[in-house]
Amino acid sequence: MIVAYADWKLIKYFLLVWFVGTALVPLFGLYENLLGPALWFKQNVFLLSGMMGCFVLGAYMVKWRLRSSILVLILASSLVFTISGT
Repeated sequence: MIVAYADWKLIKYFLLVWFVGTALVPLFGLYENLLGPALWFKQNVFLLSGMMGCFVLGAYMVKWRLRSSILVLILASSLVFTISGT
């Protein structure tokens, strides 16, 4: 319901906050020794669930039109990053 009536700028902002909260903030746990008490926001600020952001991202990506060569490049790079990360 929110996506149907929201401004696209607001949806882009939500997706940015969702990405930072679910993808980048957990990586700060790797550097707890260096950052220490600067991680007070890790459990308190980013309460957005991962699934809610996935649905909003899906609604946002309906507007995108990408060439097949770009999609193949994204697929290959994600495969390489998954293999190297595993």
